[in-house]
Amino acid sequence: MKRTEARRQNRLRGEAETVANTLQAKPLVIDAKVGEAGRLFGSVGTADIASRIKEVFEITIDRHQVQLEEAIRSAGEYTVPVQLHNDVSAQVRVQVGASA
Repeated sequence: MKRTEARRQNRLRGEAETVANTLQAKPLVIDAKVGEAGRLFGSVGTADIASRIKEVFEITIDRHQVQLEEAIRSAGEYTVPVQLHNDVSAQVRVQVGASA
């Protein structure tokens, strides 16, 4: 049983590394309404980032895997860690800007 579990964990780790490479390949752009001085009307949270990852990369990520310390409340570029496996995490570049 231990060997079976070890093989399964190795397979999951390999899949997570592939997903990490995909997520780090290009920035994730999230359009938001921006007011004075670059402040957002509202905020961008973990659920917003997870749903945008699903739209752009067609990869399903649970919002709990997105390790955002606090909601994004101003326009700019942020690096957000995403925990994909116990041993694998990805640093996703998130660009929050004014919607057209």
